[in-house]
Amino acid sequence: MKVLISKAAEADLQEIILYISADSLVAAERFYRAMLKKFRAIADHPLIYPSREEILPGLRVCPIGSYNIYFRVDPQSVLFVRVLHSAQNQSSAVTRVT
Repeated sequence: MKVLISKAAEADLQEIILYISADSLVAAERFYRAMLKKFRAIADHPLIYPSREEILPGLRVCPIGSYNIYFRVDPQSVLFVRVLHSAQNQSSAVTRVT
């Protein structure tokens, strides 16, 4: 399945990596690699993750550490919509960009 990353999700990742790299470049690199690995795992089996239809139709979520990866699935691809810290207002942040 094809992996697509929205501009908002890219910006989320950049912001998170910048924040982590202030403490440790090694930790930031490790986080980035873990996220890419998780994106591939989600794309391999996207329907095992819970639906968040109450936020947006077709939206699903995968928690990873303190973050939630929001994505949508169609027959050919997985679109990663946002990567948000669990303390953020999830509904508001996701619906603002989709």
